[in-house]
Amino acid sequence: MERRLPMKRRALLVGLLASALAATAFAAERQLVLVAAQGSAVTTLAPAEVRKLFLGGAVEVNGQRLEPLVNASDELLHEVFLQKVVFMAARSYDRHVLGLVFRSGGHRPARYTSTEELVQALAREPRAVTYMWADQARRLRGVKIVQELWHGRLD
Repeated sequence: MERRLPMKRRALLVGLLASALAATAFAAERQLVLVAAQGSAVTTLAPAEVRKLFLGGAVEVNGQRLEPLVNASDELLHEVFLQKVVFMAARSYDRHVLGLVFRSGGHRPARYTSTEELVQALAREPRAVTYMWADQARRLRGVKIVQELWHGRLD
């Protein structure tokens, strides 16, 4: 004889299952990637070169100095990049970059809070690179993934 769950219990069970799946998806692995414009000649960089570039150092590819663009469109993304790639907290990074400007007269990397403006800046400057979540980069036109910078769980 077949037993059926009452409608309320089935709905509760389905809701709990959906919540569990959503929590699992949120805790799933994320992938942070270095990106450039689709037609850019930028190739894979050593992790130390990526760090050096975003800390204000000169990094060249094919005789051309790369230009770092700070992706501030997603606070979590920016924090993960700073911690896992640059190995600094946001405050320390900002102080470091500002110190370079005052000491050597350089300039701070351009900072973008809009993904659309960031992609436009990449298109205008073939030497520019930035960082994004891989799933976002795959959805954007005119952007190529240069390399993976980090992957892991965010829980």
